[in-house]
Amino acid sequence: MLMKPCAILVLSIFLMSAATGQAASGPEIVTRHAITLNAPAGEPTQYMPSGPLLGNGGAIGLDSDRKLIEISHNMINAMGRWRDYNVSSSWYAACARVGYDPQKILAGLNNMYANHALPNKLLSFGGGGIENVSPALGVTEMLLQSHEGVIRFFPCWPKDQDARFGTLRARGAFLVSAELKNGIVSGVNVTSEKGGDCAI
Repeated sequence: MLMKPCAILVLSIFLMSAATGQAASGPEIVTRHAITLNAPAGEPTQYMPSGPLLGNGGAIGLDSDRKLIEISHNMINAMGRWRDYNVSSSWYAACARVGYDPQKILAGLNNMYANHALPNKLLSFGGGGIENVSPALGVTEMLLQSHEGVIRFFPCWPKDQDARFGTLRARGAFLVSAELKNGIVSGVNVTSEKGGDCAI
């Protein structure tokens, strides 16, 4: 499918009142930034207010323009949907994809699981289904990203916190394992299931 720049995405950064913590009102309500994204010819790009990144098919990522990433971080700060039961399926992964503060992502996940997990760790929000296991995908995106055509190890993981993962799937039919210890990535193993080239 031919892709061409055809849509303008408007991200709103809501100004918060320091005194009340509520959205500001009056002429200063919103600062807007227009961003051109690629979308299939003839199809509008829809912006999902819940996910400034994944709501657009992962169009914003670590390779994006620095200003776009800054706008995404500001949007995450303004929206603060860490306990939004309707969008948690994409919120945490979206935050990781733009390199948002990993400590805040982990704190949000820990809080949500501490308060809403059943004994089997399935999240219970009084409804929903399979999407209630999706917030954990945020951890996967913190450990490994490949949606921009390059495999990144621990792209949004606290560098002072050791971690490891085994056989996570990366775009292009790769199975990937790696370890982060004392801030150093090691134990990297990439297996191609289709014999394709891999960019790291």
